[in-house]
Amino acid sequence: MKRIFVSYVATLVVFAAIDFVWMSTMAGRLYQPVIDNMLIADFRRAPAVAYYLLCVIGLTIADLAWGTILSAMAAATSCLIAMRVFGRGESPLLGASR
Repeated sequence: MKRIFVSYVATLVVFAAIDFVWMSTMAGRLYQPVIDNMLIADFRRAPAVAYYLLCVIGLTIADLAWGTILSAMAAATSCLIAMRVFGRGESPLLGASR
């Protein structure tokens, strides 16, 4: 649990810092000329805080679960290759080979 919390806080700090630099330097140059009519005049804190909290949760979970996802993808790929090379065989899950 401590690992997840530390990862979350570290990701939140880095994400907020990078986004602050990006928005403060590039918003006027990139976004304002193109979508000026869609931008609001004042800054709304509640949607920004909700976005950062939810986005960082997603990033943290994806990062921590990457090993599990990668292992599952490797196992599935190996299974598909083995089935292609050796045939399906008799399996209650895969059925009889044709």
